[in-house]
Amino acid sequence: MTNIDSKIQTIGDLLMESDYTYFIPDYQRSFVWGREQAEDLISDFLIDTNEFRTKNENLEGYLLGNVVVIKHEDKKVFEVVDGQQRITALTLLVHCLYKRVLTIAKAHSTNSQLLMKYSGLANNLLTGYQKPIDEDHYVNRLTHHESIVFGKTYDKILKDKEYSETEESKADLNVIDVYEQLSEAIDSLTDQQVINFSSYLKKKVSVIKTIAPNEHKAFQLFEILNDRGVKLNQTDLIKNFLLKKVNELDINETQYENFSDNWSNFLNNLIENKKHFINENQFLKHYILGKYGEHRKVEQLYPFFSKSKMINNLSLEEYIDLSENLQRSARIYRDIHYKNNNSFTDNKEKLEFFVNIISVKQLYALLIPFYDADKNTREEVLDLAIKFGAAVLFSFTQTHFIERELPGLIGAYLKEKEENAEKAYDNFKKRLKEIIHSKAEEAYQTIRIRRFERGSSSKPIGKAEKLLKFIEYYSTDNEIAIKDKYKKDKITVEHVLAKELPEKYYEEHGFEDKNDFKNYLNRIGNLTLLLGSPNTSASNKTPVEKKAHFTQSDFLLTRRITGEIEYAVKSGRQRENIDIINEKFSTYLGENEKNMLFNKDAIVKRSDEVAEVVRDLLIKD
Repeated sequence: MTNIDSKIQTIGDLLMESDYTYFIPDYQRSFVWGREQAEDLISDFLIDTNEFRTKNENLEGYLLGNVVVIKHEDKKVFEVVDGQQRITALTLLVHCLYKRVLTIAKAHSTNSQLLMKYSGLANNLLTGYQKPIDEDHYVNRLTHHESIVFGKTYDKILKDKEYSETEESKADLNVIDVYEQLSEAIDSLTDQQVINFSSYLKKKVSVIKTIAPNEHKAFQLFEILNDRGVKLNQTDLIKNFLLKKVNELDINETQYENFSDNWSNFLNNLIENKKHFINENQFLKHYILGKYGEHRKVEQLYPFFSKSKMINNLSLEEYIDLSENLQRSARIYRDIHYKNNNSFTDNKEKLEFFVNIISVKQLYALLIPFYDADKNTREEVLDLAIKFGAAVLFSFTQTHFIERELPGLIGAYLKEKEENAEKAYDNFKKRLKEIIHSKAEEAYQTIRIRRFERGSSSKPIGKAEKLLKFIEYYSTDNEIAIKDKYKKDKITVEHVLAKELPEKYYEEHGFEDKNDFKNYLNRIGNLTLLLGSPNTSASNKTPVEKKAHFTQSDFLLTRRITGEIEYAVKSGRQRENIDIINEKFSTYLGENEKNMLFNKDAIVKRSDEVAEVVRDLLIKD
C-alpha cells in the first residue's frame, strides 16, 4: 500500500466487524477527555435520535470525526496516529452497552426467542471492544504501548476489575471519569432505549477513517487535518460575518475600532491564564441559549448568526451593543466557571458548590438571562439552578433533559419579559420549580432503592458523594462540603459496614447470603462522608470500630450516625439546620448496645431518611 486511503466507516465496520485491533503507540499524548466530553457525546446522540426513539432508517446519521491510522499488514494492527480519544471513548461506551444488554438478556431467560436475540446483540457488542481469538479467548480491540500508564486502568475497566482513584495519573482519572459518565448515562436509559442505542451506534454513527502507508505520510496527513493556524473555526466565521454586516451600514473608524476592541475583549475574557481557558464554542452555545432562548450545536453556531432574523436585521448601534454584550457576558461567564468573586454573586461558597459539586455546564446558560438582574434575583436564580441540577442528577435522569428543557424555559421568559419583566420572572420561577418538584419526587423514589455502584464494583459512584455533600451543605451550611480536600485530606465516601463482611456474619446482620449483602453494600443508607486519613484506616473495620471516626467527623451527617449533634451556638440558622438533621436522621451507633448493630434494616431505614431529606431540600423555598 503506497497511497492514502480515506473513507467513511460506521462504528460497526470500525470495531465490531473488523479483523484488526488498534494500538496506541508510545509517542501519543495522554488521554485528555473527561466527563464533559463524554456527556457531550451522549447528549449529541440523544438529540440526533430523539432520545433513541427514532428508527435508524429515518436518521441521517452522526459523523464523529477523523481517525488516522497506519496499517501493519503482518500483524493485523492499526497504529493510531489521530483519534485516540474517540476510539477510547467508543470502546468504553460499547463495553457499557454490552454489560447492560447482557443484563437485559438474562432478564428474559424464560423467553428463548428474546434471550437469543439479546444474547446475540450482547455478543456482537463484545466484539466492539474485544477481538475474538478463538471460541474462549479475546484480546482488547484497543491496546496501549507498555509505557502508557493509563492503559492499565483502561484494561482493568474492560475486564471489570477494581481500579483505584487515589494513586493514578491525571490520564487514569480521565479514563475513569469518561467510563463512569458513559455508564451512568446508559444506566439511566430504558431497556428499549439501550437496544435502540446499540443498533444506532453500530449502524448510524461513523468516522472518517484514513489509512496511511507509513509514519511520514500519516503525520503529514495529521498536520493537514489539524490545519494549524489555517482553518477558520466557527468563531472566526461569525466575526467575519458581523464585520461584513457593520461595514454595509457605513460604520466610521471610531465605531469600527470599538467593535473590534469589543470582539478582542470577548475572546480574551474567556481566558483565565495560559493553562485555563474556556472554549469559545462552548460559550457561544450557552450565550445563544441564554440570550435568545435557542439551542444550537457547535456546527450550527455560524448559521445561527448568519441566518437568524434576530441578528441580520440589527442597526449599526445594535451590532456594537451586541459586541459589548458578548465581551461583558464572556467575563461574567469566565468568573462563574473559575469561581472568581464577580458581579453575579457574592456567595462564593454557593458558586463553588454550583461549579464543583453540581458540575453541569448546561446550567451555565440558565444564569445568562439574569446577568443584569439585581443581586437578590441573581442569588435566587443560582439557588434554583443548583436545585434543578441536583434534582436531575439525583433522579438519575440524563443531563440532556436540562438541555431539552432550557430553550422553553428561557425562551418563554425572554418573550414575556418584553411585556412585563416582573410577571415574566414569576412565571419563570413557577415553571422551573414545577420541574424541580417533579424531579425531586423521582429522586426520592430512586434514592431509596438505588445501588450507587457500577456493575460488579464495590466502589460507590461519584454521584453518591455529590448527594451526601448536597445534604451536608444545603441542610447544615457546612462549607467543607464544597471542597475536594480539607486540611490536606481528600474527602471520600465511606461504607458504614465493612466492604467485606465475613460470611458467618451475614445472618446476624440480616443478609441471606453474599449476593444479598452485595445488593445493599452501595445503597445510600450504607454510605457516608469521611476525610481521607480516617477513611484509610476505617475502610474494612466494623461499624462499632468505625464509631470513633464517625463521632469525630467534620461532617454532621456522618456524626449523626452515632448520636444527636450538639449545638455550637445557642440560636440562629445553624441551630435550626442542626435541629432538622437531628429530627430527620436516626442514631444507629449510639451508647445503647441494642443500637450498636448496623444491619440490613438500618441501611433501608437510613436510605429512606436520606431520600426524604433530599426531596425536602429540593422543594424548599
